[in-house]
Amino acid sequence: MKKNLLVVVVLVIILGLCFSSIMVFAAEKIELTLWMGSWWGEKAPLIVKEFEKAYPQYKLNMDCLPINGYFDNAVTAILGGSPPDILDLDITQVSSFAARNLLTDLTPDVESKLKAADFAPAAWNTSHYKGKMYGMPSRGSATIFFYNKEMFDDAGVAYPKEGWTCDDLLVMAKKITVPGQKYGFGIAADLSDPSNVMTSFTSPLWAFGGEFLNADETKCTLDQPNAVKAITWWTELYTKYKVVPEGSIGYAMSRDVVPLFTNNKVAMFPATMSGIANLEKYPNLKWDVVVPPNGVGRGGGWTLVVPVTAKHKKEAMDYLLWFAKPEVQAQLCAREPSNLNAWAMAEPWNTPMFQVIVKASQSTKSLPTIGKWGEAQTIIITELQKVLLGQKTPEQAGKDMVSLIDPLLK
Repeated sequence: MKKNLLVVVVLVIILGLCFSSIMVFAAEKIELTLWMGSWWGEKAPLIVKEFEKAYPQYKLNMDCLPINGYFDNAVTAILGGSPPDILDLDITQVSSFAARNLLTDLTPDVESKLKAADFAPAAWNTSHYKGKMYGMPSRGSATIFFYNKEMFDDAGVAYPKEGWTCDDLLVMAKKITVPGQKYGFGIAADLSDPSNVMTSFTSPLWAFGGEFLNADETKCTLDQPNAVKAITWWTELYTKYKVVPEGSIGYAMSRDVVPLFTNNKVAMFPATMSGIANLEKYPNLKWDVVVPPNGVGRGGGWTLVVPVTAKHKKEAMDYLLWFAKPEVQAQLCAREPSNLNAWAMAEPWNTPMFQVIVKASQSTKSLPTIGKWGEAQTIIITELQKVLLGQKTPEQAGKDMVSLIDPLLK
């Protein structure tokens, strides 16, 4: 009896220890932290739910943060040794972050498991720096042009169609413009909105055959004839033809141009899918989208990076590879999916309006991937502003851009 009782006691102790171990194991999930922009807020709970369903060993903490101070706060957190495990980064920032050794090389763990052809070209290419992958594209945006149907109808002007040109845009804008009342086109030209200034300027730059830099990114080429033609065309919208609003030198796209569009004061503007989300708030507004003039525009997007001081680098790769799947992006993306295969899988991506974005993404080009692109971009915008103000000619601004940017390339 005593022997049997001892056996039972031992078994109970063993089972208790096993149960306790199971409970401890179940409780000890690895916590992954993820920073993304505030526009992911609505999708965040579903992302957390679906990821933890696919990877029950993890607990995902997702912070959706305002864009103001986002990049500066990210740098501070990385340098301070307390960054998130995963950070969503605008692709225009990748080269600057990578050049400062702030990001983990994803080439062996992520790029080797993906196909470049599956992703929006600009988002994929700009997620790389010096031949290495530093980000897995979470969003692959393309420039599209928005037009106000009511303003076109009032002016008796036909809507823009695929195959239109910069010359067509200017003709349309001139017919629609009534100085002081309404304008044919809207641009961003303020230093506070560099991404949208580039969206405004790159379409004509590339349409006229100009480039920011030469092929190996060792010299600025904004003083070359085709680039000067583009600078001239873009600035004369304001200085000569006056088809953009007075004061545009201080305009940001969302803050200034979009409200004018919604109030039937500006007839066209370039943007990405974020423009669709803004305009859908106005049910009485009549508008549509079209690919950029001359078929070329800036490819943009965001990309998931792993900070070099992240606590769970290897585990973060599981999230990146999971979010790379087209079926995941089709369901969970708050903005344009970076995986091109996702666009055919679900609404709204497979609807006619969003298919314009897919078409536009096929001919997008990327901004340069130099480590000091942020500084170069500031120089470009500042010089464009000087032309808008009549302080310099397009030729002089192009030469000065070269003299100021070339030292950054060494």
